[in-house]
Amino acid sequence: MSSTALLSLIQAEFDLMQHFLFSLEKENELLLSNYSNDDLYDHTELKNHYADQLNQAAEQRDNQLTAMGMPTARDGLLAAQSLSDELDQLVQQLFDITEQARTLNEQNGLLIQTYLN
Repeated sequence: MSSTALLSLIQAEFDLMQHFLFSLEKENELLLSNYSNDDLYDHTELKNHYADQLNQAAEQRDNQLTAMGMPTARDGLLAAQSLSDELDQLVQQLFDITEQARTLNEQNGLLIQTYLN
């Protein structure tokens, strides 16, 4: 397979990450407002759905990287950046949005922990 296939997989992963980040932003809004437990539960189900899809997308991407003789996970993405300018930009965008999601997910976790305490 080619770098075109890898680009397509990383683009799909990036698109899913955008949806996941949006769900984290909505979760944050819920946590900072007067929300019902049902609303939070429903939203958590949606967020978990996106997380499952992201895991599947990462597995497909790693399979493609392996097929191309490259390392997997972050090391593979770093190596993929050298294949084309398009991949370089997309991988950087994926890293950036992933960091935003990680930070917001941690903040939401702290809000939930505070609520539970």
